[in-house]
Amino acid sequence: MAETANHHWPALETDTIRVFRAPAEFIDSDHPSLVACAGRIRRQTAAATAVAIFEFVRDLPYEGDDFEDLAIFRASHVLAVGHGYCVSKASLGAALARAAGIPARIAFADVRNHLASPRLLRVFGTDTFAWHGYVEMWLGQRWVKASPTFDAATCR
Repeated sequence: MAETANHHWPALETDTIRVFRAPAEFIDSDHPSLVACAGRIRRQTAAATAVAIFEFVRDLPYEGDDFEDLAIFRASHVLAVGHGYCVSKASLGAALARAAGIPARIAFADVRNHLASPRLLRVFGTDTFAWHGYVEMWLGQRWVKASPTFDAATCR
């Protein structure tokens, strides 16, 4: 396998993996602010870079937004405002990974939210949240799941 320029991990050259390296409308990994941020976060290995991306995104405050404004899902917007919720933070995580040369994608799952506030439980009527967004990164020849949703303050 070929080495990717300026990286210390093997390049994956399948058409499918190329898709998960490329910028997209909401995973705008070619945005200058994301490229610069990924450059600051990048470490010596893909695994160490993935951990650094996870920690960076996780540590942004967990905060919902106006869900009618689709900009909240765009990674460059999340970076600019400095907060997000599960789907928007997953978009940022995937974009930073792609900008750092790691194939990444957003995935969704239904999860039981043991941290839900009484207000959210009343609004949703359940502690099962549909369409929880998380990021998957291609590491060690497999997809590794990461959910950088809740910042430390929210977890406490």
